[in-house]
Amino acid sequence: MKEFKLDFSDSDYVTENDIKVVSIQAPDVPSYTLAHFLNKQLSWELCHTGKNYCPATNPAFAGDLFNYVMEVEHVQCMLLSNKDGRNYWIEEASDVDYWLILIGAGLGVFDVEAVVDAILSLPFVFYAGTYGFQPKKRGKKTQVFGHFQAFYMDMDDQNMLHCFD
Repeated sequence: MKEFKLDFSDSDYVTENDIKVVSIQAPDVPSYTLAHFLNKQLSWELCHTGKNYCPATNPAFAGDLFNYVMEVEHVQCMLLSNKDGRNYWIEEASDVDYWLILIGAGLGVFDVEAVVDAILSLPFVFYAGTYGFQPKKRGKKTQVFGHFQAFYMDMDDQNMLHCFD
């Protein structure tokens, strides 16, 4: 009997249209410091969720997780560290220190580039940019996108995704 394995990249549950991701290089900057300056720069209210994100795919990792909901824009922002001191959440992107994950119905009109520009204006940020999930080879999504699909589903399972009316 032939065995079939479901791959996250085959899932219709979460697509690139459901998530926008900004990668941030800010080495040696604590997550609470980055969250504080993002709050000041963007007039946000990123708050620590009170727990760390521990993905099933990498149980040794426990990253700080901050959350902010923009009701008017229908966008939820989550700031997640990619490093927890010893481990990486996404090994394939070890040059990324933080991920700003944007989720919500308003992503189609939300100005992600304005957010990137605001992040880049912080003096301790070396790089910030939207992270592309374009195929490297014909029709195959990058492995990195599977991490964000799993993250989205984990947040949904933990009732941490905001439902916009």
